[in-house]
Amino acid sequence: MTIKNIRDTSKETYFSSAVKLNDRERIVLDEIRRVPKLTAFEYTTLIFHRNDPNYVRPRITDLQNKGLVRASGKRKCQISKNTCYVWECCQDE
Repeated sequence: MTIKNIRDTSKETYFSSAVKLNDRERIVLDEIRRVPKLTAFEYTTLIFHRNDPNYVRPRITDLQNKGLVRASGKRKCQISKNTCYVWECCQDE
């Protein structure tokens, strides 16, 4: 079996197509990439202008299961005033 050199662009194409995201997951991921270290409640307010973190929490869980985001600590949420996880991207794409 012959192994060919794989170009960086080929790798990028493979990895970008390997993980499929729905529209809301893409929106949440883009916002976490743009503004890291916020809580789910803060992302909900920032993105959807709502007070219901359930708009974002399931998407964060899905993104975490896909290895795209991770909890990077805890702090007091500016909205709920509770101690919550803050989120960041696992890789810088």
